[in-house]
Amino acid sequence: MEPLSLCRLRDRISRCWLNLVTVHSKTAVRPLQGKARQKIWQP
Repeated sequence: MEPLSLCRLRDRISRCWLNLVTVHSKTAVRPLQGKARQKIWQP
């Protein structure tokens, strides 16, 4: 694979991941009031 295509792929993945994270945080984290966050980041 060419490096250019890899960069484009990375860009797409990062954007999709960002959208997923923002949507998930808006829907799931708010009602849990950040309790799930602590469990995820500090197991």
